[in-house]
Amino acid sequence: MATNPRPALRRINQCSARVLFLAQNLTAEQLDRKPDLKRRVLWDLSEVARAVVRLPRTVKALRPEAPWLAFTSFAQVSDFDLRRRDSSSLLRIIRDHLENLRGAAAEIMDELESQGLVAPRAPAPAPTLYLLKLTLLDIQPPIWRRLLVPGDITLRRLHNIIQGVGGWQNRHLHTFAIAGTRYGRPDPYGELSYRSDAHVRLDALPLAKGTTFDYVYDFGDDWKIAVLVEKVVPLDVDGQRQIMCLGGARAFPPEDSGGVPGYETLLEALSDPKHPGHEEYRTWVGKDYDPERFDLEATNELLRHLK
Repeated sequence: MATNPRPALRRINQCSARVLFLAQNLTAEQLDRKPDLKRRVLWDLSEVARAVVRLPRTVKALRPEAPWLAFTSFAQVSDFDLRRRDSSSLLRIIRDHLENLRGAAAEIMDELESQGLVAPRAPAPAPTLYLLKLTLLDIQPPIWRRLLVPGDITLRRLHNIIQGVGGWQNRHLHTFAIAGTRYGRPDPYGELSYRSDAHVRLDALPLAKGTTFDYVYDFGDDWKIAVLVEKVVPLDVDGQRQIMCLGGARAFPPEDSGGVPGYETLLEALSDPKHPGHEEYRTWVGKDYDPERFDLEATNELLRHLK
């Protein structure tokens, strides 16, 4: 086969999945009320159409019953198309044809790979364990945690782990900054430019021993954590995969405590019974909150049940 059709087939699968999700969860009326969302649907459909065009005829002939031509009208999407397209007919086309097209692309990929007609996928990374040290910046004495995590977890999973060991409740946006790229939860308004962290695995990133990357949580309080890769250890197939905390010091600041300045004010008030805000702060954080406390056993118990 002259060219490798995998990129086009993969693009069909990726864009189709996004459009199908929206089509299954939105009505035509909702789509009409959200022009930006409608534009995004049309853009994804245009990507499907361009990928179909890039496929050789011999590849498409493997599934002649697939609706390859149904989406060619989306090859050039413009604001005019956005205004002209009727949402009801748009959703009907998607529901009637797109699942079949996506299924055909997946089947062709499997068939071509089984026959050795396309280059094989890159081998999966060797199983690894990462020893990470998390240090909350700009706070003294230091607040830190040392974690042992498998390399096949995603950045989104690592975010949830950090929230758990910090006692935070995932109420705000977050980002990772790694090797010049920012990752996080997609911004529904499209104002923040970073890649989704939902499917990016640690072992797919340039993280060697000594690498440091940043994690920022709550763009109002702006909590900044430096994550140091202390060690990368090969993992046997049957080896330890449980996420563990190996050490730490001090409690994380309470959620919504106002960043470093607010946290310092909170500590001052808690430490002085005569402080005018002492009772208010104590009531807010609860009688059990101790900024100097770190409970390793409780932290690992939490990690064992963390989803």
